[in-house]
Amino acid sequence: MSAQRYKKWFFTVIKIILIVAIVRYLVLGIDWNSVRVSLAGYSAVFLAAGVLLIIANDAVQAIRWRFLTRLRCSFQASFESIVVGGLLNVILPAKLGEISRLIYLRNMYHYPVNYGVGAMVIERGADIFMVACFLAAGAGIVTGNTLLQGISALLVAVMIGTVFALKMKKGRVVRSVIARIPVRFLRIYSQKIIRSISRDFGANRTLMVLGYTLALRIVYFLTVAFFLKVVASFDLSWGEMFVIYLVSSIAWSIPLTPGGTGTFHAGMVLAMGWYGIAKEEALAVAVVFHLLLNLVPMVLAMAVIFYKDIPLMKMVRMEERNKDITMSEITIYEGKR
Repeated sequence: MSAQRYKKWFFTVIKIILIVAIVRYLVLGIDWNSVRVSLAGYSAVFLAAGVLLIIANDAVQAIRWRFLTRLRCSFQASFESIVVGGLLNVILPAKLGEISRLIYLRNMYHYPVNYGVGAMVIERGADIFMVACFLAAGAGIVTGNTLLQGISALLVAVMIGTVFALKMKKGRVVRSVIARIPVRFLRIYSQKIIRSISRDFGANRTLMVLGYTLALRIVYFLTVAFFLKVVASFDLSWGEMFVIYLVSSIAWSIPLTPGGTGTFHAGMVLAMGWYGIAKEEALAVAVVFHLLLNLVPMVLAMAVIFYKDIPLMKMVRMEERNKDITMSEITIYEGKR
């Protein structure tokens, strides 16, 4: 057996162990009757309002993507690619639906992949940066440590300073610092982000991207708060809901299962348990929230697929067949820059 196969089997075993551990954590000692009672107490009107908030999240993300593509993508095309990517994320493992936006736009709207690569790199960089800032702020809330809250402000200052340094032709200094990052993945990814910012975006556009990203995170946080405070009627402060939002967001982003199933639930149950929420009540709202987070984009994507008369399995095969080609295009495109 080759080293590659040993590595594949090793990670498969680790993945299975983690999934089993998550399932055990979620079901151990649970009173399913209490879960059923909690679910029965949710208002259909409030759930419908929650659906509108989820759609608003996708709409803000589509607006940001349109801006990132310099308006080359229409809002309709951007929104379609996001909901179709959400559908494929539920079907395919390891969040392969993320790259499907480039594939979908290329195949359905003849949008060149090379235009979308820089946009996607900056989009991911903005997401990582904003989550890092929020995580630092969340740690400050949990521990009451003003130093950690100061780190959040420092991260913002560093990012803004980097953008303006690039704008003021000091990019060589910034690149020299990044080249000394010891972790190879972080070093290469940071170099790609800086390259895209310096050549595709000025300071003003980059700050606009951060503004759109902040707006997107705020809308999603308000969606989480709505489900916790209004749908589930939990007595939680804004700071406590912010921490739950952070933990569940990080758990949802772990590419362990399609659609974050299990990891999202475990993250929410864990975080709510810190504030005295019963496991049954926490699991109930996590199940409903996660179901709607995945179901709403799925329904919208199915409407798009039905309207455009695209067979679903053709979409899945298109994603699996083209992902390697697209990654090669990305590598070539980045190499040319």
